[in-house]
Amino acid sequence: MMSSFKPTILYVEDEDGVREQLERFLKSMASEVSVAKDGDEGLKLYKENDFDIVISDINMPIMNGLEMAKEIKEIDASQHIVFTTAHSESSYFMEAIDMQVDGYILKPIDYDILETKLNTIIEIIKDRIELERYRTNLEERVKLEVDKNHKQQLMLLRQSRLAQMGEMISMIAHQWRQPLNTLSILSQTIVLKYELKKLDDENMEFFDVNSNMQIQNMSKTIDDFRNFFKPEKEKTEFIINSVIDDIIELIQPILTLNEINIAFDIKEEYKTIGYQNELGQAILNIINNAKDALVENKIGNKKIEITLNQNDKNTLLTISDNAGGVPEDIIEKIFDPYFSTKEEKNGTGLGLYMSKMIIEDNMGGKLKVSNTTECAVFEIEFISSKP
Repeated sequence: MMSSFKPTILYVEDEDGVREQLERFLKSMASEVSVAKDGDEGLKLYKENDFDIVISDINMPIMNGLEMAKEIKEIDASQHIVFTTAHSESSYFMEAIDMQVDGYILKPIDYDILETKLNTIIEIIKDRIELERYRTNLEERVKLEVDKNHKQQLMLLRQSRLAQMGEMISMIAHQWRQPLNTLSILSQTIVLKYELKKLDDENMEFFDVNSNMQIQNMSKTIDDFRNFFKPEKEKTEFIINSVIDDIIELIQPILTLNEINIAFDIKEEYKTIGYQNELGQAILNIINNAKDALVENKIGNKKIEITLNQNDKNTLLTISDNAGGVPEDIIEKIFDPYFSTKEEKNGTGLGLYMSKMIIEDNMGGKLKVSNTTECAVFEIEFISSKP
């Protein structure tokens, strides 16, 4: 509460008797009163301290009240200043008005008038302090909410990355299954040849060439996934077709395992500016979502189709599947965080949310979903760098 607020006052007066008498009165209204005998001394005190109110005589030696007030107003244009003046100094009134001072008290001073004037200024100061306090509290609350939202976004991003790492490990396992099987057969063959005393230079060369080929293939798989999930610091121009091709190569073993055909055969190159890996992760989330829908709905001829074309000045990327579309009662919720229809399979509910955040917040594009007769269609629209 500000009801007990008392201001700090700088009082400047060259007449000893007037100064001593008024100083006693001001101390009853102020938390602190500093006194100066002329404008020069008053200005020095002002520069060294913070004062809520300055009360000053006008006609003083060395530096008069008006000269001091001008200096003070240059330091703080909102400073509250009250002049005490004699009738003979009325010629200074217009100059004081131009400085936007708070008032004039004629000498001999009427203490009731002075008290009323000071109380008016005190109320203005209290209102300003309350407003500043409210503004500061509001800024703090906004900052807390922004920080909270930022932390929540980071938490969601980490959770999404963990889910994607699980998908990545599953994909690597499928990618490695065939070369591991081939290496196992090669190893068994070389051991068998040795036991049968038939291990010659030709067999060893065959083993060396083919085993190295499988190992390099496995190493490339690791590099592909590592590069795909590597964070990017700066936006770059890249070819969207290449991103889609890389994703299809990464996910193909899982699609093949689930008997899903994926079609993408766009020869014309489409470019954009942004974060290549992040866009790839967003597209991967959408394809995984389509894969899950196709498997869960037990579709016979499972298909995912990806298209690219130009829409006015923007590039339009569509990803559709024939899983029957998104149920109308949830289509408005599928981009919400933690919304998932796969609870029994530990769905995180973050994949599509993160895809939307990447495309709209990080890429400046748009992501929306719609249904056709038998398809769910995810549509990504983003700025094209194509001339």
